[in-house]
Amino acid sequence: MGLQARLQAHSGSAQLGRGWAARCAALGTAIQVLTGREPLRLRTLLPCTQEFYESVVRRKLAPGGIFVTQSGPAGTLSAQLVFTSIHKTLVSVFPTVMPYAHHIPSLCDCWGFNIAFRDQGQGLLIPSEYDKRAKLRIRGELQYVDGDTFVG
Repeated sequence: MGLQARLQAHSGSAQLGRGWAARCAALGTAIQVLTGREPLRLRTLLPCTQEFYESVVRRKLAPGGIFVTQSGPAGTLSAQLVFTSIHKTLVSVFPTVMPYAHHIPSLCDCWGFNIAFRDQGQGLLIPSEYDKRAKLRIRGELQYVDGDTFVG
């Protein structure tokens, strides 16, 4: 089975969060990604409430599902704007949440993301597990990515 048969991308407005999550649930979604369109208006675009994450996102994720959300500025002086609130809200809903940030030069700051795992015991893969799964699922040899690179 090719990648196209296993992967389908569906997009919609974050302002229509309930409709978006319902569509994902109808498809048996294993991964959901929620992102705002414009960094400066992120606070108004994302429905970042505990009720939204509990009743719309987590409940609609397939078993073993993963939810990733853009979480706003995450630099030392800007993390309190929305990043910290989103992270703490996700922690109150999901058993495992991992925050991460990446420097975006055009924004002159780090930009934050959170990855939330639906089920207890889920988390990031260790390098050997990544290598094992890649070997089972990918034909040929990977030239640039292995478990150590992925985790790094």
